[in-house]
Amino acid sequence: MAEHNNRGGVEALEASGVVIGRVERPESEHQLREIMKRASREGLRVMPVGGGTSLGVGRVPEKVDIVVDMTGLSQVVSLDEKNLNVVVQAGMGIEALNERLAATGRGFILPLDPPAARRATLGGIYAANMSGPLRLLYGTLRDLALGVEAVDAQGQALKFGGVTVKNVSGYDITKFLIGSAGSLCIVTRIATRIYPVAEAACLCTADLPGVEELEGIQEDLLASVLIPSALVAFPRTDDGEVRLLAVFEGHPKAVERQHRDLAEMVRQRGGRCEVSMERGALKGALGDSVDPPEVDGTLVGVRAAVPLTRGPEALQRAHEVAKEMGLQFKGALLCGTGVLCLYGAALEEGALIQWMGRIRRTAEELGGTANPLFGPRKVLELWGPRVKEEIQRLVLSPIKAKLDPKGVLPPLF
Repeated sequence: MAEHNNRGGVEALEASGVVIGRVERPESEHQLREIMKRASREGLRVMPVGGGTSLGVGRVPEKVDIVVDMTGLSQVVSLDEKNLNVVVQAGMGIEALNERLAATGRGFILPLDPPAARRATLGGIYAANMSGPLRLLYGTLRDLALGVEAVDAQGQALKFGGVTVKNVSGYDITKFLIGSAGSLCIVTRIATRIYPVAEAACLCTADLPGVEELEGIQEDLLASVLIPSALVAFPRTDDGEVRLLAVFEGHPKAVERQHRDLAEMVRQRGGRCEVSMERGALKGALGDSVDPPEVDGTLVGVRAAVPLTRGPEALQRAHEVAKEMGLQFKGALLCGTGVLCLYGAALEEGALIQWMGRIRRTAEELGGTANPLFGPRKVLELWGPRVKEEIQRLVLSPIKAKLDPKGVLPPLF
């Protein structure tokens, strides 16, 4: 095993308040299996970590004996350009993978762009079920994943699915494990679909007077024939103005027609729209819109999901709550999906606990849900279970008992 040299995920774990015994960084799946066999024999607690961008999705333990830094497993195992699939080790960074894909043949992309994508690994995205603006057109990893290989808590190799679209009969465990936060097994390889890079792409930046106009634009788009790849909205000012980012991809003439039509929709709603055809600007703007901010004080992140039509209201209410409490705030709505990425920062943890509670109640009042992404361990613990008690008791606990009978891996939600 190589000397540990990736501090991102481990630092994030330490910053959350977890006491770490030691860090091991396997460079092969065999080494990982040996670590897990030893941990099972000795009764040690193990936690896998990648970029550490969404540790709060699962229950964060107070102490772990071994942190397994998965970034040593960072190779492209196979790439099939003809059948549009790739098999990748779980510790590979999503940006590094897309750089590799973009330079292959005519150019390909794995359209995953979660918050903090510069640090996120494919295995971490899988474990946390994270996604970003491009999910509007391409879906989430649940839609893209074809198969996985993993190691259970006793060091046994597991394999589910394959590299073809129809590779499963019965229940698809590949999909089931997505979002399990490393509590059931440690994923080592993921087979997933890829897409050719679009011939043309554009970024439309629309400034709207307020949330009502954003709701109108969302309705207009849903009723139109336009097919955006991504739609992200966020507060532009404290006075209620909203900025909407829209991405269109495809044939150059189709892209041009769609951004013209959107600009007209925006004009009719009292807003203004600018267009950029620069791919670098597109990627940077989308990333900046959902990435956690750099702030003074302690930062927490929450992911909420509400019914599609309630998204703009949820964004507005989250912003208003933060202003009322005097918190530093950043929030983004993935329009067309009802998913929100919300961040709050304060000097006092008590204020963050109160803010997170209000965000949770707001999401529930609007018919949705909310769950933490990251923050101090003590704050995350007060959130409580991430899933309903009956799901945990009837579904997850029996599987946990089979794959991890000694409780080596992190606890269930």
